Amino acid sequence: MKEFAAILVAGGSSQRMLGLLSRPKQFFKIKGYPLYIWCISKILLSDIFRYAVIVVPDIYLNEITLDVEEYIKKLPIDSKSLKIFVTSGGASRQASVYAGLSALKNALSETECSELTVLIHDAARPFASNRLIKQCIESAASQGRAMTAGLPVTDTIKQVDATGTICKTIDRSNLYSVQTPQAAPYNLLLSCHEAAIKDGVAVTDDAAILEAYGHEVGIVTGDTYNIKLTIQEDFALSEQMSTIYLPEHPWLNR
Repeated sequence: MKEFAAILVAGGSSQRMLGLLSRPKQFFKIKGYPLYIWCISKILLSDIFRYAVIVVPDIYLNEITLDVEEYIKKLPIDSKSLKIFVTSGGASRQASVYAGLSALKNALSETECSELTVLIHDAARPFASNRLIKQCIESAASQGRAMTAGLPVTDTIKQVDATGTICKTIDRSNLYSVQTPQAAPYNLLLSCHEAAIKDGVAVTDDAAILEAYGHEVGIVTGDTYNIKLTIQEDFALSEQMSTIYLPEHPWLNR
């Protein structure tokens, strides 16, 4: 029987937003609640996960642990069958995902891990739909391979040289813009992360770490509104988007 786990990566320091946000962006509030609360609520309200790990900066570990405990009580789910862990992240996103995988390894038996499919999601993407979360991890479980959310590229793509001059137009017919969530069999993803540490391989997402070791990654159709909050304009836009794509409170489903 397949079991599902989720790792929410909320361990970033928001270097690109220094001076614009007083705290890392995962603390940015929409409708009065921080991004990591919106994201973990979206994940848990799908009602298919047995385990969840939230990876956070070490200095905020106690604060976020208490915050999560408070809000989880409000979710209309059976918390008795759910195990939630909050753990410290690393210096990079890759290191933080590995910290989440390690937290599961330390908490579960080898047999439990072998039956596990794990979903990775970024706390900077609060608008991912329940449909997307479930489709991504269920596809990974049924196909026995990694899956990532993504959308076909619709803009014209140009290659530009160091002088700012266009070199050529890239054929976009097979190009996709990749999002999170991403999902994979737990042991497969863990082994790739361990190999990457040994080999000094650095990547920006989990699809790339699997690709680096020759494993297939499939695509599930993402959401056009599943934006990653990265620059100042994104945070302003998120306030407007929340009226359409988020309920009034994180513990309500939409």
